Amino acid sequence: MRAIAKIAFNYLAYTTGNNFALNKSFDMIRSFIRYGDGNPNNFFHANSNPILHDDKKLKPLKLKTTEGHIIIVEWNSPSTITSKISFFNINTYNIFFCKNYNSVWIPINSGHHFDIKTKTISKLISAKKGVLI
Repeated sequence: MRAIAKIAFNYLAYTTGNNFALNKSFDMIRSFIRYGDGNPNNFFHANSNPILHDDKKLKPLKLKTTEGHIIIVEWNSPSTITSKISFFNINTYNIFFCKNYNSVWIPINSGHHFDIKTKTISKLISAKKGVLI
């Protein structure tokens, strides 16, 4: 759990910059990552829905659209910042960085796909569910 949270936190720092990631709002997740402090359930949730919308529809058929890894980071509410990581888009993990971010809001909505066959990285594009149906 701590290793996956570390990957997600590094991605947060990559997408937002070091100054943003050093905000005191993230002290608890940093302490969990470094020392294992706190209740893991406050920071980590396993077996969430697939990140890719099409894979939600294909899951009952045991099919999927990618053989790679996916990571996203986003605001879930005005003060909650989270990440999702999916290895092979089978097991998806939610990481909760903070529930009460207490500084200036910046736009955060980033995702990348790591294709293990071609060894390439592609930026994900966010789309509304209604557009995809």
